[in-house]
Parts: sequence; C-alpha cells; structure tokens
Amino acid sequence: MKRRFIWFLTVLFALVPLVTAAQEGTSAPRRTSTSEQKLSQKRKKHKSYRKKSHKKSRKKPRKKLRKKSQKKHNRKKYISKKRKHSVRSVARRSAVVATRPTIAAATPAPAPPPTASTPAPSKKRKGAQTHPKLTIPPPTGWRANVRRTVATTAAGTVAPFESFSTLGALLRTLPDQGEVRVRYGIYPGVKGQAPAKRFDQERRNVTVTCWLHGVRYDSASADENDREVQLLVGTTADTATTTMMFARIPGPLRGVGAALQDEFTIAREQLADVVGERPAPQWHWIPPRQVAVEGGLFFNGLRDPGIRNDAQRDPTRPLTVWEITPVISVTPISLAE
Repeated sequence: MKRRFIWFLTVLFALVPLVTAAQEGTSAPRRTSTSEQKLSQKRKKHKSYRKKSHKKSRKKPRKKLRKKSQKKHNRKKYISKKRKHSVRSVARRSAVVATRPTIAAATPAPAPPPTASTPAPSKKRKGAQTHPKLTIPPPTGWRANVRRTVATTAAGTVAPFESFSTLGALLRTLPDQGEVRVRYGIYPGVKGQAPAKRFDQERRNVTVTCWLHGVRYDSASADENDREVQLLVGTTADTATTTMMFARIPGPLRGVGAALQDEFTIAREQLADVVGERPAPQWHWIPPRQVAVEGGLFFNGLRDPGIRNDAQRDPTRPLTVWEITPVISVTPISLAE
C-alpha cells in the first residue's frame, strides 16, 4: 500500500504542472477596458491616415508624369498623322497636275542686247510690287499737299471766295482753336492723327484786306521754287497793338495743277513788287503796307500759338494757328481800287 501511495503522489506531482501549463496556453482572451479600446482605435486611425496620405503623396507625381508622357505621346501621334496627310495631299496634287493637259507657250523673242542709250534692266526681287511713277513730290512739311491746294467743296468744286473788309472781321468768323483740336486730334508733335484732306471748317476761300508787316522764306533751300514764302499780316498798321496772322505762298511745285502753279508764280511776282526785294530766310520787316490777300483757310495745329502778354509777345508767333494758305494773290490796295 505504501508503494502504491508513493507512486500515486509522484504521478500527481508530475501531471499537475503539465495540466496548468496546458490551461495557461489555451486560456480565454483577457478583457480590456474601454479606455484601452479607444486608445487602440485612435492609434489604428492615426496609422491608417498616415498610410493613406503617404500613399497619395507618392501617387500624385506619378499621375502628373503619366499625363505629361500621355500628352507627348498624343502630340507625336498628331504630328505623324499630319505628316502622313501632307505627304498624301502633295502626292495627290502632283498626280492631278501630271494629268492636266499642257498648253504649248509661245516662245518669247530674244531681248535685244543693252546699249549705251538703254540701261540694262535691274533684277527685281520675287514678290516685289511695281508702282507707277507719281508726279506729286513727297511732302516737305506737315500736310504739305493739303496746303498747296485751294479749298474745295465736298462735291469737288472750288469753294466760293468770301470777301472781308478787315482781318479782324475774318478772325471773328473762325472756329475756336481748342474745339478744332479736340474734334480732329490735331496737337503739336502729333502728326499721325492729322486729317490727310481739308476738313469742313477749312473748306473756305477768302479775300481779306489787311496790313503786310514782314516776309521771309520758310527754309534755306538752294531752289527758290521749293521754298514757301511766309507773310505776316495784321489787323492794323501799328506793330505793337496789331493782331497777326500767317499767310503762305507755296512754291510752284508739281502735283497741284498748271493753273495753281501759274497763280503761285504770279503771287510771288506781286509780292516782289510790294516788298521791293526777294525774301530771305530771316524775317524782313517792311513799313506796313495795306494789301488784299486772296487764298484758302488752313488750320496749322502743329504750331503753338503765341502769348497774349504784351511784355512777352512775339510778333512772329501769332495768337491764332489759322492761316491763309495757299495765297494765290497779293494785291496792293492802290492797284486793287
């Protein structure tokens, strides 16, 4: 019996640790508290958010690179298609041209060799336009071609001549300078906006009795016919109180018609009889002489008007920019009567 009891105890002591170890390995999961569960969920969320954002940041540049590569690929396709189309169209055109009937052109006669009298023809550039030779010379001043012609109506006929007994009466009928500048955009230094033809306020021809104070050429050109003669005419014979105005006789240049050329020449001869000598590039002051000036009205807006102050007033800078241009007749009053 003792032996059996001892054997039983040994077996029991040997089995107890084995049973406890088996129970510990297959034990049920330990219950966690709510706080621990929340903390674990937060950690999971945080980890998943970081993973997602990290994945997105990696994918963005890849998408851009894919789009760029796709655009390049599409562009290459379009260029290749375009080249194929152009090659096919050229081939079709060449085939059509080859099938058209050809017309035998007449063989041109051989050109005669250039002689001393006939100069050799110059080589023209491809696409160059040939213009006919113009008889009108290039303008030598602002609106030069306009002020070389008398005023005409809208219908193209010469405007009737209005007669004024004094220069002051003519000045009172002229439009305001500021309104004309604003309406037509004519200012000093702005040449591109000036009208190429006479506007409505300039379509007037006048014959006015005034006092001639000075004359000069507008330039020092060697050819007298190319020079424009400027006249300073005033309302009275008193140089200190008179109101001045410019009048101009153009040179007898081409492009204005034979009749106007003759009238300009006659006006110069009449002025030479009144003054007694030829004008010079500087102002030549003469004793005031009463004359009858005939010509058209012209708005010389490129010129600055003078100053009204008597102490600073320059007689060679009239207050008005309106002028009598062109002058076709300068007649002394004694001869006119």
